[in-house]
Amino acid sequence: MRKLTCCLLIMLLIVMLLPLTPSVFAYAPSAELGGINDWIQVTSPNHTFDWSGYGKIWTERFNFSYGPYMHIYKLNVQKGAEYTLYMKMPLNEGYMNINVTGVNPLSDDYTIPSGTMTGFVMYFQQPWAPRDENIDVIRKTFKIDSNSESEVLYMVCSFENPGKSFEFMLKTPKDPDDDVKDSTVNPFVPSRNGYTWGSVWGSPLYIEAGMESSTELNTGTVIGDDSPYYPDHTDTSHTGFETTVTTTSLSDVSLLSLNTEYSYLSSHEVDTLKLNEMYHDDWATTYQLYKYSLEANQKYTFDFMVNTYNNVNAFLIGENPFASGSMSNSSGSNTVIAAFQNQPISSLGYDEWHASRTQFTTLGTSTGRTLYVLVRGGYEDETFKFKLSKGYLSMEEETYNPYADSRIGFKWVTQWQTPLKLWK
Repeated sequence: MRKLTCCLLIMLLIVMLLPLTPSVFAYAPSAELGGINDWIQVTSPNHTFDWSGYGKIWTERFNFSYGPYMHIYKLNVQKGAEYTLYMKMPLNEGYMNINVTGVNPLSDDYTIPSGTMTGFVMYFQQPWAPRDENIDVIRKTFKIDSNSESEVLYMVCSFENPGKSFEFMLKTPKDPDDDVKDSTVNPFVPSRNGYTWGSVWGSPLYIEAGMESSTELNTGTVIGDDSPYYPDHTDTSHTGFETTVTTTSLSDVSLLSLNTEYSYLSSHEVDTLKLNEMYHDDWATTYQLYKYSLEANQKYTFDFMVNTYNNVNAFLIGENPFASGSMSNSSGSNTVIAAFQNQPISSLGYDEWHASRTQFTTLGTSTGRTLYVLVRGGYEDETFKFKLSKGYLSMEEETYNPYADSRIGFKWVTQWQTPLKLWK
């Protein structure tokens, strides 16, 4: 009996000394999830996410038609602390991403202090095709605002396809800022060596309390549409925003004036069922359309600015975007020009604008006079501005950016040599 007792005590001691590595179970809201300094594997469920019970902010921001299979994690963090978030994802298995947010899932509205942000997305653009390895790994460093109302951070993990997986790790202490921003040696993907693979956010992330203190959300660490505080749903009808569509024909499109700056919020104003499918995009959920009257064989400058780190882009189109069929392009001319050749970057200050300047000429043999500006975005209520001016406003190598002081010294002008043709 004494030997048996000793054996049991030894076995109990061994179990107590084992490292506490958390297990991640899909839809296990009451399970403890460490997440800090541990690699967490996320696997997409076999049915699309149901948004019943979630607040307006999350439903509008994270209800992706291009990533409808979702898991949502929440991690305990500390106010004023800094972290480095890693994401390791396979390539060629469809879209997958993490949206990090401090907005409570039940919020219909929120207000954050000036100089802070509510969250960020890990990948602005999906990785390029692989070379030697079949994965991509990036990292982002950020700080939790010391005046936050809560210490619960949410990871919204979205997938294009069911049954796919990626890993993430929230690391503390953070990696050195200079290493994150400047390192071109990727220990996970050696074939990416020579390219930077990280960034540091300049604004702290603010976490709001919202309604969390009065719900069961603070008792769990993995939340999802199968959790006990949201009913079990297998509805697959959620494919995007439910918005009022107004622009269905060219007569609905606003005619704008040259040399005038316009400011708008992104929204779904265009009937995409009527819009030529060539102008659809899987990541876009908001579409707006404007038009100008131009002259043939003239120079023009288009400035486009966004006050967000999310995807918003403008496309200059020389043909009727509601016309069906292939683009009416011809040799020696363009029909479509994108304002941003690269998506927004993370080095901007809080109140700065990510801006592009596009300079182009209209083809002398154009058969029409109308230029259409199609603005596509990933979320509603993102602020953007633009101005179309006659003539070129700068040299092609211009590095003075009047919209963002932190980008002065970087080239921001694209001057197209091939003219844009305006069709009837």
